[in-house]
Amino acid sequence: MRKPSLALCAGIVTALLLAAEILESQQIPVAENGTPKAVIVYPREPSGRVAPAIEELRHYIQRMSGAAVELRHRSDPGFNSLYLCVEEDGDPVPDRDALAALNREGFIVRVSNGEAWLCGRSELGLQHAVYWLLEQWGCRWLFPGQAGEVVPNSPTLVLDRGIETDQQPYFLMRDIWYDYFSPDSCYHDLTLWMRRNRLEYSLQGSIGHAYQNFVPRDDRELFAAHPEYFPQFMGIRVRCGQICTGNQGVRERAVRYALEYFRQHPEHTMVSLSPNDGAGPWRCPENRKYRFFTDAALDLANHVAEALAENPSTRDKMVAMYAYLDTSRPPTIQARDNVIVFFATRLGTAPWRWRIRSWAQKTTHLGIQDYASILPWHWTHPVWRLERLQRNVQTWRAHGVEAVNVESGNDWGGWGLYHYVMGRLLWDPDADIEGIFEDFLEKGFGGAAPLMRRYFTRWRRGYSDWLLNPAARDIAAALDAADSPEVRVRIEQYALYVHYLRLLAAYNHTSQPDERVRALHKLVEFGWRLVPTNMAHTAPLIDHFLKNSAQVLGISGKEVDLWKGEGAFLSSEIRSLLREDLP
Repeated sequence: MRKPSLALCAGIVTALLLAAEILESQQIPVAENGTPKAVIVYPREPSGRVAPAIEELRHYIQRMSGAAVELRHRSDPGFNSLYLCVEEDGDPVPDRDALAALNREGFIVRVSNGEAWLCGRSELGLQHAVYWLLEQWGCRWLFPGQAGEVVPNSPTLVLDRGIETDQQPYFLMRDIWYDYFSPDSCYHDLTLWMRRNRLEYSLQGSIGHAYQNFVPRDDRELFAAHPEYFPQFMGIRVRCGQICTGNQGVRERAVRYALEYFRQHPEHTMVSLSPNDGAGPWRCPENRKYRFFTDAALDLANHVAEALAENPSTRDKMVAMYAYLDTSRPPTIQARDNVIVFFATRLGTAPWRWRIRSWAQKTTHLGIQDYASILPWHWTHPVWRLERLQRNVQTWRAHGVEAVNVESGNDWGGWGLYHYVMGRLLWDPDADIEGIFEDFLEKGFGGAAPLMRRYFTRWRRGYSDWLLNPAARDIAAALDAADSPEVRVRIEQYALYVHYLRLLAAYNHTSQPDERVRALHKLVEFGWRLVPTNMAHTAPLIDHFLKNSAQVLGISGKEVDLWKGEGAFLSSEIRSLLREDLP
């Protein structure tokens, strides 16, 4: 038999390489020039978590491309297939070993032979995969509310092998919550923002101040019947402060409370046994064996945790406890394996970096209670450093922290970039914060990005009233450079925030009573209209703090309520307000 020629061999090799290159660069069209080219395949009826994620996927595909992609329970001849699945679905799951190696919120994306798979370890993992894919196509949710939503115009959407990934969040709790009341619409906006930025988390449960839940300080009848449940101060039982954690009756009530909590919330992982807010008395005869309140509180948490472990229905549950104020001091006893301690980065007996190492040695599970925009501390002013934020997150990781709980305010005008970057860092502590910043600007502001970079950079250096004039100039120039109606509306939200800061500064710097009343009136009227924008935490500022200030000026809370403005801001009005703010 004649041997093949060198030319023929070279041709075969070239053909094979070309075929491999084509296969490697294989693209799966999902939409092409507004026409659907794929179907979404989910093998069973979607659950209450999966169904909304699928509808959002279909919704945003249609908004981007104009294509109405259908949901099917099996593949459809003539269409590419975008499979959605979870680990328990069995056969449809590709690369099961890779998926099984991830934590409970992990997901994988695979593309091959006209088919793509988004597979989660759990339904929550699959939900994360959906929003991750939308991000790859250019969608962003910069801040809560419609104005913060970025949806590109992309008539053609494709998936290719370059998109394959294995993803999981580092922290299994990534919560950002508001410290004071906001209207339901604001909480709704926050919930959607959290979900779309992959901040919904699996380590669910209560972690807040809990003693009040099973030994209520305001229950006079309980105090009269069982004064031994309460602490002593100068030899007298009092209803303030903490409780007598060593008392057997208290411990029995705590166990019943925890068991009842999980009966009502079987899907949750942890129940709080955190002390009451603030410090105060905690001594009683049964607590004499404890030198510090930390040991008294942790011993009660351990007692309840032991009871949960012995109960078949709660043996996989945990007890959560704050290390905060009087409990920030590291304990002398060890926390049980099913206790998670949330270490507070503020309100401790010493800087948190000095204490966290000792706490990490005393507990198997460690969380962080962190603080961002706190109303009585920052008064809605932007005071933060992205570089410090990343150092903190990486320090938490180094000490084995697995859950992060962030108390903040509805202050997206000044703190939105901070919250956005934090969300990314809680998924990946090594994420490039400057890259996130640039992406935030590019996706959110288009041709106005350089001017908005200047605006945000001013707050990265800390707040001062002296920055209001240049900030207003930045916003005005950015509005002129806006290259789409969506970008213009987005920038207008920041124009409103800057005007609000100017009204707040005018009120703070006015001392004459008549002028102060007029400044307060303007601040309340404008601030209440600002609430639905999520730009500043003005609802509690007005109702919890400014009303008290008004009383000093002889103005009742009911009169302040009459000052509250109503109605959305029109573009023409925003432009007029901005002209007032320009120097």
